[in-house]
Amino acid sequence: MPFYRQDEYLIEAVESVKAQSYPHWELIIVDDGSDRLRAQEILQETAEGFTNIVILRHETNRGVSAAKNTAFSASKGELIVPVDSDDVIVPNYLQKMVDALLSSDADGIYCDLKKFGLVELECCSKTDPIRILSGWFPPNPVLIKREVFEAVGGYDLSFDLGEDACFWIAAHNAGKRFEHLHEPLYLYRSHAESGTSRRGRDYPLILTKLARKYPELYSENVIAIIDLLAEHWVKDIDVHRNLLSEFHKLEAEYKHLHREFHNLLEKTESSPRRIGVKAAFRALMREVRLRK
Repeated sequence: MPFYRQDEYLIEAVESVKAQSYPHWELIIVDDGSDRLRAQEILQETAEGFTNIVILRHETNRGVSAAKNTAFSASKGELIVPVDSDDVIVPNYLQKMVDALLSSDADGIYCDLKKFGLVELECCSKTDPIRILSGWFPPNPVLIKREVFEAVGGYDLSFDLGEDACFWIAAHNAGKRFEHLHEPLYLYRSHAESGTSRRGRDYPLILTKLARKYPELYSENVIAIIDLLAEHWVKDIDVHRNLLSEFHKLEAEYKHLHREFHNLLEKTESSPRRIGVKAAFRALMREVRLRK
């Protein structure tokens, strides 16, 4: 679990791991040189007595890829799950993921995720490398065998955003197989301070970096990638159109209420018997309810 400046969410993330029904877990937290509260300070009470919670620290901020590599290297288990310090996993996450992986011949298993916070929805993207190169980035919630990490050689340190996309492509190129558990077991927090929110404009640069890192894969599938890019853009355009339509509806309702309120105020001001603003507002709301 890499940690950097997510002070307000770290305890909740750690508590979700402690609450797992699967008993055989260890949690490696890497404080990536956070210049606010240190992970050790924040978790002093919640980690006390848990020998399977290990807190490590980079004295300088080295980036999320380096933090994940440090955590992987320090872990002892044969099965590994990357969890972000602002996210939450449901209590049976590990049990269901481990059972699904061990009952298959795959090298990793991923599940659906449920976004909460600023955005609320359930989703999951496919892990196909061509789809990833087109901007349909892969899911966070994945359980992998240690050999996958070793075959890939860890996370690419040149990716401080989109590191999971790079890792997924490398794993597929190494011949690793993944299966999908169709359950929303991972809760992805959508908030203004997340890397996705703060650096959303950097995603086109990530696609460029991926194309340069995997030029043969890109050139051999360029038509399919362009088709998927177009599909992505059309989807975004449709989303923006729907949002714009909703905005115009709300704007029209606001303007109507604004006019009605001021009309009512004018009537009360000209009335021999004036009434207060609160009473005028209540009268307006009664009128609105009657019209509905």
